Amino acid sequence: MTDDHTRRHVLRTAAVGGIGLALAGCLGGDSSGTKTAADDGDTGGGGEDTTAGGDSKESGDGGGSDAAVTIEVGPGGQFSYKPENPTVKTGETVKWVWKSNQHNIVVSGQPDGAEWEGTKGGTSKLFDKGYTYTHTFDTAGTYEYYCSPHKSVGMKAKVTVE
Repeated sequence: MTDDHTRRHVLRTAAVGGIGLALAGCLGGDSSGTKTAADDGDTGGGGEDTTAGGDSKESGDGGGSDAAVTIEVGPGGQFSYKPENPTVKTGETVKWVWKSNQHNIVVSGQPDGAEWEGTKGGTSKLFDKGYTYTHTFDTAGTYEYYCSPHKSVGMKAKVTVE
């Protein structure tokens, strides 16, 4: 075997492997190179991060059961939130439960005066199956959000607060 032939074989194998790793990230694998909560040693369990004036809580332990609505994040490996457009009353809590890997909540629109920030870490931090996030909505209006790595395939939703 010549050096040129061996070099081409190695490059071709590396390219195919790289494509496989990239696809694994979109399909819920942990090899995407994207930072997750687990990368920081923060799976959310054992503590809560309170933000936005004390009305948002994140945890990996299933959280409380006082939510008016529970939204599944990535159910069945789908790129969706279920239900996609729930309606709650002012002062009620919504709970999101991750059913697959590599998702987040990025706020794209909210009423004036609202201070919802979505999951911690902005667009770059992703969370995996079993993670939970809750938020209490105190301002009436429509809150729009999306999953940053899956926005282009339609992983968007909203919560209407009356």
